Amino acid sequence: TAEQRSWGTAGDPVLTSVTNTKYETVESPEAIFKSAFLSLSDLVEMVFVFTVADTEGVSVRIKDSGGTTIGNITTDMLQADGGRYKARFKKLNAAQMSDIVYVTVYRGDTPISNTLTYSIESYACAKQDSTYPYLAQLVKAMMKYGNSARAYAE
Repeated sequence: TAEQRSWGTAGDPVLTSVTNTKYETVESPEAIFKSAFLSLSDLVEMVFVFTVADTEGVSVRIKDSGGTTIGNITTDMLQADGGRYKARFKKLNAAQMSDIVYVTVYRGDTPISNTLTYSIESYACAKQDSTYPYLAQLVKAMMKYGNSARAYAE
């Protein structure tokens, strides 16, 4: 209907990045974040890449803005990649694309990395002007969908 069409938006979303590799710091971190990005295949998956000399007892904890742990990636779930390790996280839904996550590497219960802040929107912000036109279009459409899902859920 005309009314339903009026709910849509033709304009590009305004995107911001919250990426910060030193949101909270530890003295002499053993693990260092090298990058964060999205894997866009059949779902949206956050990927956090870091280095650490020894992975024994290492886990990557992801918390939401309220401090609740929403993901715990254990040593056996890490993906080794040429001296770096990838922690993959795919538990956010469409309405959470702008939500900030707080990512820290732990050994046991001791943080051994600085805390990284990231969001799906941060990736979209970085790629919105990509020289790969399909990627730029994809991230803008993805964020429009996420904004719509959030508005619907509220």
